[in-house]
Amino acid sequence: MLKAVEINLEIYEDTPRIVAFVMRSTSRVLATREISLMERGILIQCQCEKSPCPANGWIHRPALVAGLQQQIADFLSALQHEYFLPSKRVNYYYLRGQQVTKPAVFILPSCWRDETLLAQARQEFDRNQRLR
Repeated sequence: MLKAVEINLEIYEDTPRIVAFVMRSTSRVLATREISLMERGILIQCQCEKSPCPANGWIHRPALVAGLQQQIADFLSALQHEYFLPSKRVNYYYLRGQQVTKPAVFILPSCWRDETLLAQARQEFDRNQRLR
């Protein structure tokens, strides 16, 4: 097991996308995991030392708006536990254009809370599940 020192989360405020960089040192990336809201659900992609990564390529059914913050927080918490990192070793960076802010806690941006987009993603996810 490779040792990680921190997780840096890039949270995009203009598109439903979060990129987590698991850092091996302050300048070396051990793993990169992306969480994106797509037309067919929430897609998780991972590039890491586990080849193939068991988390890579999974599509999840989006929760309702009221539960979406917790659903995404659970994905991020699972990543923390996977690399044995406490919450104090997670850094949040919110990106809006060229502006970067660094709050102390995770807050899901409003671009994730578009109920029309979420409903379409749930419908597409359900339709694809029936096709399998």
